[in-house]
Formats: sequence, C-alpha cells, structure tokens
Amino acid sequence: MRLNKFVFIVFLGCSILSAPAFSESQEILDDFWLLENYQPPLNSLWLYGGIDDDSGDYYGLSTNLAINSSLYFDFSATRQNYTYKTDDVSLGMSGKLGEQFNWAVSRMFWGKKDSLEKNDSRFSVMYFYNNFNSNLSFETGKIELFLDQPNILQINSLLSDHRAVELSLGYGWGYDWGQLYSEIKYKQHDYQTRWPGAISRSAIFIFASSIGLQQARSLADNESSLLIGFQQQTISYEILFSQLDSAFSNNTFTYASLSLSKSLNPQWQLGVNAEIPLDEGLYTLGMSLGYMW
Repeated sequence: MRLNKFVFIVFLGCSILSAPAFSESQEILDDFWLLENYQPPLNSLWLYGGIDDDSGDYYGLSTNLAINSSLYFDFSATRQNYTYKTDDVSLGMSGKLGEQFNWAVSRMFWGKKDSLEKNDSRFSVMYFYNNFNSNLSFETGKIELFLDQPNILQINSLLSDHRAVELSLGYGWGYDWGQLYSEIKYKQHDYQTRWPGAISRSAIFIFASSIGLQQARSLADNESSLLIGFQQQTISYEILFSQLDSAFSNNTFTYASLSLSKSLNPQWQLGVNAEIPLDEGLYTLGMSLGYMW
C-alpha cells in the first residue's frame, strides 16, 4: 500500500511537471509589449505535504504577505506525523533595509506541547550583490523537556537555554541556456542547561516521557548543507546534501534531497521532492503547490 502511494505521487508529479505550460511561447510573444510595466508578485502561499516509507506523513503551509512594497508578514506551520507528532510554527516580519540588505525577525516553536517545547526568537540580515547573496542569523530561546508525573524528583520539567548562529553563502551563474546556482549553509547550536545539580543524565531517561526523548534526539549540535540548482525557462532542478549532528546522542544523520519544480503560469508553481537517507533514516516523498499574486 505504501509503495503504491509512492508510485502514484512520483507519476502524478512528473506527469504534470513534464507537460508544457499552456500556450507558453505564444503568450510570451503576445504579452511582450507588457514587460515594461511588469511588476513581480508581492504575495505567495505554499501548500505542501508528503509521506515516508513507514506510514508517516507531513503537511503544512507557508505564506509571505506584503503589507507594503518593503514590509512583509511571514507565517509557516507544519505538522509531522511520524513515530511521534511534531509541530513546527514560525511567525514574523521581514523587509528591506536598502537595495542590498534585507532583514527578518520571527518567533518559532518546534516540538509537542507538554512533551518537549522549543521556543526561539530569530533575527536575520541578508546581503545581495550582483549574483552573490549571504544570510547571517542569530537565534535565542529555551527548550523545556517535561517529565512524567508523578516522579520522585518533584519537578515538572527541565529547562535549557538555546543559542544558535547560522551563516549561508550563495552564488549564481547566468548563461544563455539557463542559470546555475549554489548555496552552502552552516548552523552551530549551543545549549546551557538549568537543571538542578542532583539530576543526572540517567535520571532524564527514566522520568522523561518517551515522546519527549524521541524529540530530543532531533535536536542538533550543528547542521551543514550544500545546495546545487539549475533553472531553465520554467523548470528548476535542485539537489541538497545535508548533515545533522545530534546534540542528544553521538548520531549523525546525512540526507540527499532531490527537488523538481515548474511554473505552470505566472501565478502557479508545482513541485515534487524526495529525501533520501545516506546512512540511516526514512525515505520521504512530497509535493508542493504555490500561488503568487
């Protein structure tokens, strides 16, 4: 049954993406005289979802809405239904500081209520120059791991301060036949526990809920990724290599992600993606649909 769903998603996505856009070349010729007055879309809405090879799934949405030409409202929410359920929610604002600088501020939640809750504030500055771009972000917040009740420790939860710094660098090369682009990203996390001195690591495994412990294993010590992409007319192809070193264990998780997206017209965009574990983990297939206006 799961295999049938995998095949259906791949077949449906590739069939739609491989189809030519309706009267694409004729529309370009007919509307050429409008290019001088063309204004790029200011708003976007994305819906996405997918499944893995162990009866799990995920779904969510993200949106970027223009308050005016230089100020935006950003929101995203994802629900992951794997071995345990996890929510990922982000709410914030972004805007322009000038021709070459952008900024973003957001409040983020990750985890499951009353099991493990991670709350952070994120501050970002982006720089653009010709085909080069960079992003520097700083996160600060806390993580709360809840304990099963009742317990002999007589406490409800354990707290840890969280800090993180992320840097990404990207560059693009334009040619007559298409555009190549790449991005490297690195993120370093720091955790400062506020646990009472009498609490040992073994006590955490005894009194924390199984769901909280499973989520804690997804907390990263550091993350790194390399993105390589190619865009030709209305279709773009991307491959992403990513690695996560767990802060909770000595495990390292490495993935390769393949993405294919196509602009159906100036408003609609459709995508298909696959995530492939390079060591251990689950295979994931997903689709996304975007609307710009």
